[in-house]
Amino acid sequence: MISPETVESLLQARSGSLRETARKLKLPEGMCGTLSDILRQRHDHVTRAAENRVRVALGLPPIREYTVPACSSCGGVHTGDCHGKPVAQVVILAPGERVRKPRKPAEKWVAYATSALRAALINRQPMTGPRYYDRLGRVYTTREEFSRGKNH
Repeated sequence: MISPETVESLLQARSGSLRETARKLKLPEGMCGTLSDILRQRHDHVTRAAENRVRVALGLPPIREYTVPACSSCGGVHTGDCHGKPVAQVVILAPGERVRKPRKPAEKWVAYATSALRAALINRQPMTGPRYYDRLGRVYTTREEFSRGKNH
């Protein structure tokens, strides 16, 4: 996973072609492909070691890797011994990443147009059945009434 911080720093340090950028960062010209992959965020093309080499050249600290011993009971990767019981999954986020909760669906009243809500509040009519409103705020309960009202 390429860090967004690496991409931003490389974009700021880029000057002209990727070869010029590699020379400026004192990297071998053979790393131009790696620089391109980082800029295009091709995560499967860039190893952690290659990204760390570019990060050090950019003046950023290298991304450290952690080794977690396997569980003696199940062989999975988590802290402590689970004794064969289910364990909550842990996800490690990169700097700048956040976990977002899915939004609740909009309430029913949000789906109505503002003019329809205004007319319903003025006329104190509940919004239970289908209602059709014209531009003047007049209420029609059927599509036929609404069509006739528009024509007159």
